[in-house]
Order: sequence, then C-alpha cells, then structure tokens
Amino acid sequence: MRYLAIFLICGLILGGVVWAREEARQALAAESVLKGQMETLYEAELNALKARSEIALQEKLDGLHPDDWRHSRTLQEQAQALYDSEAQIIEIELHTLYELRYREIVPGWVRWLMHAEFERTQD
Repeated sequence: MRYLAIFLICGLILGGVVWAREEARQALAAESVLKGQMETLYEAELNALKARSEIALQEKLDGLHPDDWRHSRTLQEQAQALYDSEAQIIEIELHTLYELRYREIVPGWVRWLMHAEFERTQD
C-alpha cells in the first residue's frame, strides 16, 4: 500500500512537470508570435508615419514662394524632428501594448521562471 502511495505521488509530480513544461512551451510559442506581430505592426506604423511626414513636408514646400526657399531647410529639419518624436511615441505605445498582451498570454509562473532563467544566464 505504501508503494502504491509513493507511486501515485511520483506520478502526480511527473504529470505536473510534464504539464508545466507544455504550458511553458505554449507560452513561449505565443510570445514568439506576439513579438513577430508587434515587429510587423511597428514597421507598418513607421512606414505610414514616414509617408504622412513626407506628404506634409511636400505640401509645405509646394506652398513656399520661390523667394522663400531658404526656409526649406528649416522646414525639413522641423519635419524630421516631428517624425522622430512621433516615432518614439509609436514605439512606446507598441511596447506598452506588447507588455499588456504578453501578460495576457504568458502565465505569471512562466514569466517568473523565464526571468529566473534570464538572471541565471546573466551571472
């Protein structure tokens, strides 16, 4: 009877380990998919931002009087600064979205294990 109890306990532990491993594998696969989606979304957002910035700059340049072309360099610099700041905003927004989705799809204990593994490899 005692051996049966030991056998059952070992079976439960082994089953728990197998289940935990499968959960972690699925979470890592989901994280990989999410990361790919976020990278694609980031590139699309930046491309759209670049197109909007170029159109806006061209409209401003088209509206300049030929005598005012000396201001074109200033407009180009302002457009680049605006593009850079909007790109940073997009990056922050998408990083926040990634973190929220990551917390939804990856269980807390898996995040803890991944963090512990990361810390172990950093030493």
